[in-house]
Amino acid sequence: MDGTERTRCKRARGHLIKRRLKSGGAYQVVGAARASDTSFSDIDAVSGSTYPEYVYQAFALSAGGMSASSPEVTVQTVAPAPAPAPAPAPAPAPSPSPSPSTPTKPGPGILLSDDTGAAVQTARGGNPQGWSNTSFTFSPATSLSSAHNEVVGPDGVTKDASTQTFTNTGATGGYGSVECGSTVFVSSSALTGSIWLRGKVGGELVELTLMTEKHANTSKSAVTLTTEWAKYTIVHPTPTAGTGAILSVGYRPNTFNGSMSFDSAWPNMTQ
Repeated sequence: MDGTERTRCKRARGHLIKRRLKSGGAYQVVGAARASDTSFSDIDAVSGSTYPEYVYQAFALSAGGMSASSPEVTVQTVAPAPAPAPAPAPAPAPSPSPSPSTPTKPGPGILLSDDTGAAVQTARGGNPQGWSNTSFTFSPATSLSSAHNEVVGPDGVTKDASTQTFTNTGATGGYGSVECGSTVFVSSSALTGSIWLRGKVGGELVELTLMTEKHANTSKSAVTLTTEWAKYTIVHPTPTAGTGAILSVGYRPNTFNGSMSFDSAWPNMTQ
């Protein structure tokens, strides 16, 4: 490089970059750099399985024109670094589900209603058209529903339970009860009824009954309540076909004089 060229480099306003394959071929302009740049990135250089070698030259650009070429520089290309593996997608959060110890409301099944506190009025001897305080209409035994859906039910959260109060002042032929009929006539196959109950003080003597219309062909189950919610089930193995069915909860006849109270919820009948 002579004095003229050195002067041009000192006064350079930029640099022109040329490139050719080392294996041969003509130089081609591949870019430019500012006078202050100390490096150049050739974004068009090819990398791959052949990993070609390139030869580069730089030329200073000034008001006086373009300088002579810099010494050639040979560059070996390499395969591009593999892209990082994508981070695994986070596992979806499991859907919340009830705890195995938390019961779920079954629905009424073939019962007309699962609202045990509805206190529907039913004529004597009729098939109850909802949960009815019948007392079998034998006075002085009485049955009363209260706190209608104001009591927290078996799931510990929902207010869908009611309170039943039975009173007996000496009657021996009738007893207080609350009952509900079915939406359909049943067949002669086994019939299952269930209901959740909780005593107010514990020790209440209760009787579950599955029967057909007119309170005939009955199947009974005696239970003793505690102060914790519990599901009680009764099965009638041979109901009368072609009649409506009734699920009843009453106090055991001839077991006490006075009043008892308990909470009731979630009745169900299936066949």
